[in-house]
Amino acid sequence: MGEAFLLQATNNNGQIKNLLAESEKNSYKEKTRLQNIQGNLLLKNIDQLNEVLEQIKSDSLKLNKKINHTYL
Repeated sequence: MGEAFLLQATNNNGQIKNLLAESEKNSYKEKTRLQNIQGNLLLKNIDQLNEVLEQIKSDSLKLNKKINHTYL
């Protein structure tokens, strides 16, 4: 009876180790997935910021031309 208990306990410990390893692998995959989503959102934000900066640049050039035309 004691041997059967030890065998079952050993098997259970092996299953627990396997489950923990699988859980860690899934956690890593989920963390990687979330980091990819975050990276994609950051890239979208950078693209939008670049569009705004280009518009500011364009508006500034137009304003400078008006100022130069008016005062020169």
